[in-house]
Amino acid sequence: MIFVILGILLMFLGSSITMYNRFKSLDLQAEAALSNIDVALSKRYDTLSNMVEVVKGYAKHEKDVLVSITKARKDSLEGMSDADERQSSEMRQLLALAEAYPDLKADTNFLHLQKVIADVEEHLQAARRLYNQSVKEFNTGLQTFPSNIIGSMMNLVAKPFYKADQQQKENVQISM
Repeated sequence: MIFVILGILLMFLGSSITMYNRFKSLDLQAEAALSNIDVALSKRYDTLSNMVEVVKGYAKHEKDVLVSITKARKDSLEGMSDADERQSSEMRQLLALAEAYPDLKADTNFLHLQKVIADVEEHLQAARRLYNQSVKEFNTGLQTFPSNIIGSMMNLVAKPFYKADQQQKENVQISM
């Protein structure tokens, strides 16, 4: 009888340790995915900065757009979302600015940077999806039995999903 009770206690202890380690692993996975979003936003920022340099030669008087692009970056999740929104807005303004300069649209550097931006945007979308998948796994563990008991003992709280702002959800108007 004592071996049965000891076996049950060992099984409970083993499963508790496994769940604890799983939560730690999921937490690290979500933090790494969040860092990937930051890396993608940094790459986008650098690419936009390079594009600004190319555009400067064609649009010296469009200084406001160019200056605001260089200020569009923060570090927290909320800050990332704000930076993402500002960078998206500035990118739209920059591409609209290119419409006013037909020679710029044919410039090799500008065309290359447009391709790089498309690649960066694809990478950014993948990083957002990975982050949200990691958060989903973490939050699911917090809400399902018996891991929710271990999660509450660890004082863990649900992580927020990365969400697009309203402007990013609207259809993009492209004029030719």
